[in-house]
Amino acid sequence: MKNPWDRYQARVQAYDPAGSASDWVTSRLFQPIANSCGNCLVLQVTPPATCKQLLDHYRRLLLFVRRTRDGAQFHMSVDYEEKTVIGYLEPGVEYCVTVSMATYSSRKSAPAESCCAFTSPPRTSGSVHLILSLLAVFCLLFFVLLGLLVFTDLSSRLLHHSAAARREAIPPAPFNTRQWVDYVQGQVVVLFTITITMENLLTFITMLCCAPKGLLGVLEGPRQVLMTSYNMDMVLRWDPPLGGAPQLVYTTEYNTTVNSYKPGCTKTRVLHCDFIAVGIHVSPYGTYTGRVRAHRGLESSAWVESGPLTLDVHTVIGPPNVTLYSSGVHMTVNMGDPVFRISQLRRIYNHASYNITYWKEGEEDTAQSLSVQQNPVVLSDLEPWSRYCVKVRIKTERNHQSQESQVTCEKTTQPRAELAPPLNLTMVTMNTQYALHWSHHGRQTIAPKVSFTVHYLASHKWAKKASDPWITVCEKTPDTWCDLTPKNLYFLGLYMLRLRANRGSLHSPWVHKEFCPDKEAALGPPSSVNVAPAGSLLDVKISAPLTSTNGSMRELYTQMYYRVVYWEYTDTRNPDPNIVDTHVNLVTLSELRAWTWYCVSVQSRYDFYNKSSAFTSPHCMQTEGAVPWWQVVLIFLLSVLVVFVVLLLLFCGGFSCYHTVKDTLYPAAQLPLHIQASELICDRFSICTEAVLLEVHMPPMSVSTAPSSGLESDGRHSRQDSGGSTDSGVGSTEGSSGPPRHPRSGLSSGGLEDSWHGPLSTAHLEQVKMEDMGPEPGTAVHSGARDEGIMDMGV
Repeated sequence: MKNPWDRYQARVQAYDPAGSASDWVTSRLFQPIANSCGNCLVLQVTPPATCKQLLDHYRRLLLFVRRTRDGAQFHMSVDYEEKTVIGYLEPGVEYCVTVSMATYSSRKSAPAESCCAFTSPPRTSGSVHLILSLLAVFCLLFFVLLGLLVFTDLSSRLLHHSAAARREAIPPAPFNTRQWVDYVQGQVVVLFTITITMENLLTFITMLCCAPKGLLGVLEGPRQVLMTSYNMDMVLRWDPPLGGAPQLVYTTEYNTTVNSYKPGCTKTRVLHCDFIAVGIHVSPYGTYTGRVRAHRGLESSAWVESGPLTLDVHTVIGPPNVTLYSSGVHMTVNMGDPVFRISQLRRIYNHASYNITYWKEGEEDTAQSLSVQQNPVVLSDLEPWSRYCVKVRIKTERNHQSQESQVTCEKTTQPRAELAPPLNLTMVTMNTQYALHWSHHGRQTIAPKVSFTVHYLASHKWAKKASDPWITVCEKTPDTWCDLTPKNLYFLGLYMLRLRANRGSLHSPWVHKEFCPDKEAALGPPSSVNVAPAGSLLDVKISAPLTSTNGSMRELYTQMYYRVVYWEYTDTRNPDPNIVDTHVNLVTLSELRAWTWYCVSVQSRYDFYNKSSAFTSPHCMQTEGAVPWWQVVLIFLLSVLVVFVVLLLLFCGGFSCYHTVKDTLYPAAQLPLHIQASELICDRFSICTEAVLLEVHMPPMSVSTAPSSGLESDGRHSRQDSGGSTDSGVGSTEGSSGPPRHPRSGLSSGGLEDSWHGPLSTAHLEQVKMEDMGPEPGTAVHSGARDEGIMDMGV
């Protein structure tokens, strides 16, 4: 069945050796995506043809399951069946299974070849719904467009017809109302006729189903049908029908909560049916319902069902057998459990206790009661030479329908000088760790002097009064407990423990207690639980509880399973948990919501003795899942936007850097024209290497200090040394290598600006160069000289 969405049908035909064939028998329709478990595998095992005679000895299947996606693996041990369901796997993933067989005495066998298969495909309904939604939208658009086209065509035709009618002056045909009324009346009559016919048919069927049986001539069924149980038997009881003839016979059937009805007693004349007596396998923890019907000739009554019966809850537990032994002022009460039709009392009710009521004969109003789990029990501090009576009833946690034993009486004797025996012997256990605890009424006064001795022996040796010596566990210990774990007791064994108190040469009577590790040892929680996400699923890996030698408890309890409780982590105090029971140690939790926190807690369970451990501490983990399409689109748009902004910033930054470098190396502003001309003039001169001697002739002190403004320009250049160059002062100034001088403070800034911005003339240049050759600001001059701005110099 490759396509999980298709519907399939199968048929089968039988043949005999003669060659004749039966008719085909067809199965119902099967759709894998809807009718399969979705996360399981069905393992079909066929034993080898050469050893089918040994099939009764091979009672266990050892399965090794590995997930090919990540190599996760787990082991499981199941009872031998031809078909085994491996559940709670991950949908749509391949698993490989290797099978080997084992007996109760040997686990050695050659494994079969590994077989691999995929679980049912995961139900990815999101994409299907999206496709169907898009298809529906497209269909709607198609019909809308089609309707618009039809409406447009009709409208155009009507308009064309109206226009033609107006052109030809033909009046439009009137609307025929009578035809529409006749059509509607005919449809109403048809619908009314169909409704009346269906109503009559339903009335006839109801009369057939609900008519009294006496009117139809059907044989009445039995009355007061009850499913009863006493000491784990299962009997269906009923009364005959009213006016029933003696020739009536009855047929019974039973069913469970998971199976349909199966035959029980057939054609019986008694008014009860013992299902265990007819060879039916009954589970002590099952819930059963019975039904019975009567037969008279060819007539049969209808089935009459009983109410449901859960054996371990509703069975009536019979009284225990009580035996009394007197020893001085102490009396030992030995109790024997009632015999069950299936299993044993301690196997079904692991924490069953005895409610012992005792009183002095004739003083029943002063009766005392105590509830203990040990057997036998010593009653201490009784009056000597007195007769005491005892009755016992068994108490369990789930069943409260037990019967009391008969009253048994015994007489005490003269007290002897001895210690009181220890009381309240209790085993404190966890997996394969065992400790015996007790109490002693004299511990407060003689605690430093009292010690205790603990022995053990196999029960079958003790019952046969064998001469094997008792094995000492604790010798004269002052504690009120003794650890039996170092003795490595056989887990499936049955042992007898005995304990007494010691003080010097005095010893108390031995107090015995029977101990079976398989029944009485408490089951511990899983040693570790790991939770990991697998998409929108969660993988829960469970490690089995450990023994005292760090072994796995699965080797001792092959039918042990785990109860996985998981819930969605919310702020509410009362979450709604989901429960999964599994025998494997790798569970895939499906049908979870993506990106949601879930908490998981696991418990170990063993139903044969009704054992259950405490739950582990919750482990919380968030599931993963596919990203929704709108998030993909949003992330894509944001990515495009971010890339565009980054590229834009890079482009703008590069462009700005390019212009900055260009403006720095190749400025757009040019030097002024007069500076460019000065540079051209300087190119036509060469620098003289001879020393330059400047002579300054200062005028006499009598000369006027304020020359006229009209002679200022000519007076400055009127005299030069005859030995100088015939060239003007401008040329010598231009040829000097000294730095340029600042204009004197006596020359206004306005005049300089006008000289620089005016036309480039020799007069201007001469005036500027001569001013530069003046003394530097702040240069010291003779105190009697006065600067008149006129200099005579020679080069």
